[in-house]
Amino acid sequence: MKAAVLERFSEPLAVREVPAPRPAEGEALVRVRATGICGTDLKITSGSFGSALPLIPGHEVAGDVVEADGSSSVGERVACYIYETCGRCRWCRSGRTTLCPGRVRLGFERDGGLAEYVAVREENLLRLPAPVSYAGAAIAMDAIAVPWMALHRRARIEAGQSVVVAGAGGLGMHAIQIARAAGCSVAAVDPLPAHLARARELGAELTVPPEEADRIAAWADDGVDVALETSGARGGFDAAARCVRRGGRIVCCGYHPGVEYGLDSRRLVLEEIEILGSVNASIDAARAALDAIADASVEPQIADRESLDGANSALARLAAGDVLGRVVVEA
Repeated sequence: MKAAVLERFSEPLAVREVPAPRPAEGEALVRVRATGICGTDLKITSGSFGSALPLIPGHEVAGDVVEADGSSSVGERVACYIYETCGRCRWCRSGRTTLCPGRVRLGFERDGGLAEYVAVREENLLRLPAPVSYAGAAIAMDAIAVPWMALHRRARIEAGQSVVVAGAGGLGMHAIQIARAAGCSVAAVDPLPAHLARARELGAELTVPPEEADRIAAWADDGVDVALETSGARGGFDAAARCVRRGGRIVCCGYHPGVEYGLDSRRLVLEEIEILGSVNASIDAARAALDAIADASVEPQIADRESLDGANSALARLAAGDVLGRVVVEA
């Protein structure tokens, strides 16, 4: 089969023929139809995660089951949930499966979707609702599931609350829609005019560059209830923090290694502000992301489509900031 293989960190992927995977017991073979390209792929290919090489990246994956001997049926359209977890540790037992220390992730520790075929644990396959496309399902596994988890599970948003999204990129564009669908009023902060324009199209009532973040606190009547940081930049966190009210919550699902977030201790304590991290999404959140596409409360933001031969071009465009949404590779 053809695949895009990471052979050395910080070098282009090698698009070449490799043996097709052979599913182990409890796994299915999936014919890949779409794989989303995510900012995390830039971290993986640069070596930030220390993945064992060679590796086929790609963790936002959807396709057709072509071989299975368990709960899946050949021919089913599926999305591939990213995390394989042990199910036994304290985090798995308490429902916080993304913190499992024994986790194995598609496209991180095992070969992912930038290939014609991928082997996936059958319990990680999510059947696609009829209206959901392969491309939409693929990016739902991260670009939609991650902000869904951050807003609904970590931030505990409720109808009538106000939310600011810091970073209107791949995660932020979907976060705006998720918060709107939950009945929240939404503002957005981003340094790029094109991102702010798209945020307005998606329902953000106020959009500002980071240096004007104080306007959001006034818009929300002394600050927003929830600030979601998706950019991974210190400037994004600082802008989000300037917008949040007393007793509010700052939830961070964007990050970059070495970037520190912080808040003045006086404000943190006296205003009882919560700062929370949110890593990826549970399998239930991934299902909810697919349902959100199916009921049209979230529209997947697909900027462009590439073939496997164009995988390096997609990564380069993402690194240059030349993507408004997600690029999807179709094998």
